[in-house]
Order: sequence, then structure tokens, then C-alpha cells
Amino acid sequence: MDSKVSRGWKSGLRPITATGVRRGIAVLLSAGAIATAAYFTASTWAIRHDTITFYDASRDNRPVAVDIAVRRDKEMQAKAGMINRSRSSITAIPSRTPNILSSQT
Repeated sequence: MDSKVSRGWKSGLRPITATGVRRGIAVLLSAGAIATAAYFTASTWAIRHDTITFYDASRDNRPVAVDIAVRRDKEMQAKAGMINRSRSSITAIPSRTPNILSSQT
């Protein structure tokens, strides 16, 4: 047996103790809590939600509600003239309405 090879925890490895396991679990739970908080913070502050009501003239001025979600960073870029208007990232999602562009009267 080589004299440079030592066995056991004195070779630089520490034994796994209950304190070490608790510390590892605490680190993982803390990292998960921080990631969850960051996700909800970003989804709340990074996206602006608006509901705009249009009136459909072909159906007796029936109100049509449209939900719009706008990314704030893209909105600032658009206001600064940094975004090509043909490739906008603004999405409109009609709510509670059928196709308002149909030819039915």
C-alpha cells in the first residue's frame, strides 16, 4: 500500500453529518424561494396588461373587449424608435368575442 494514499476523512473529505444535510436542504430551499420570487416579480413588472374596449359598428356598436399584454422593455424600445414597426412584439388576445372581422351581419 502506498504511503501517500490515506483513507478516511483525514484525507480532506469530511464525513456527512446531520448538520451538513440540513445546511444543504436549507440552501436548496432558499435558492428555490429566490427563484420563485424572481419569476413572479418579473411577470408582474415586466409585462403590462391592458383591456381596451372597441365598438363593432357592423353589430349595432356592440362593445368588444380586447386584452393586450405589452412587454415593458419592448414598449420603451418602440417609443425610442429602436424597433421596426413591422416586427412588433405586442400581442392582442380577443376575449369573450368571436371573430370580429368575419363578414357575418
